Amino acid sequence: MSLHEIASRELASISRLPGTILYSSSDTLKRGDVYLLGFNPGGSDGNILSHGIDQLIGRTQSAYLDEAWENGNGSWAAGKAPLQKNIIWLLTELNLNPRDVCASNLIFLQSRDASGISTL
Repeated sequence: MSLHEIASRELASISRLPGTILYSSSDTLKRGDVYLLGFNPGGSDGNILSHGIDQLIGRTQSAYLDEAWENGNGSWAAGKAPLQKNIIWLLTELNLNPRDVCASNLIFLQSRDASGISTL
């Protein structure tokens, strides 16, 4: 069974809610020295989780380097949101290329903060 099939089956009950799975390219889904684990995707009204499942294989971008994130009053340029800049700085200080580090979240559903995450 493929990763896509497993994720589709296991996350079916929440697949229509906003969220994402992988923040790095699918090329990072391999053994490495560091795995960057965040808490949950922030914000609101993002893509639904099934979109993230469909991108598990073939994703080429890094959310920290290549995505323009919303800030409530518009958006920051790609890689310029405060969290993106902090993650890029941290990985660079550790002599790691941010493009080579697998990044995901403990919780795949999107919310503005931890209190916005319901238990299903």
